[in-house]
Amino acid sequence: MEESGQLISKLMAGLPYLHDGRVDFTNAPTSPLLNIVPYHDGKILLLRRSSHVKRHKGLWSNISVYIDRADIGLDELAYSKLSEAAGILKKHVKQLYFAEPYKLYDHQQEKNNWLIFPVLAELGKKPPVSLHWEHSDFVWIKPEQLAEYPRPSRLHIGIENALGLLK
Repeated sequence: MEESGQLISKLMAGLPYLHDGRVDFTNAPTSPLLNIVPYHDGKILLLRRSSHVKRHKGLWSNISVYIDRADIGLDELAYSKLSEAAGILKKHVKQLYFAEPYKLYDHQQEKNNWLIFPVLAELGKKPPVSLHWEHSDFVWIKPEQLAEYPRPSRLHIGIENALGLLK
């Protein structure tokens, strides 16, 4: 994870900061994103994006968050976002697995490349899910069912990378 930290630091170098201390990636050519896949008993958690978000309204996704703070480690960020987005607490997580980051060009935002850090959050037991305003519904599915759900076009890449860590 040290190499990931160095890579993230390079992406943040020279960028402006927002008033709350986060790095502003608005005009950056590449933005780092943590892509978290909650996993329990052979199933993954998908969340439906609500009508209150800017992008991917009504589509099914996993949990994603900008990596926009240099002072927070990836594991701490993953735990925080799991709790915020789905009510999944650190005590529910058996293990976090971090896959190698990969680049993805966003065809909907021509100015932006993403550097995606897939994370598999293996859960000890299935926790109750409570949704944040960004999401309107959730479902636990087997990975092979992913194609049945309307989703961002390349969501499967991060999920496959994260699930590959179990083998």
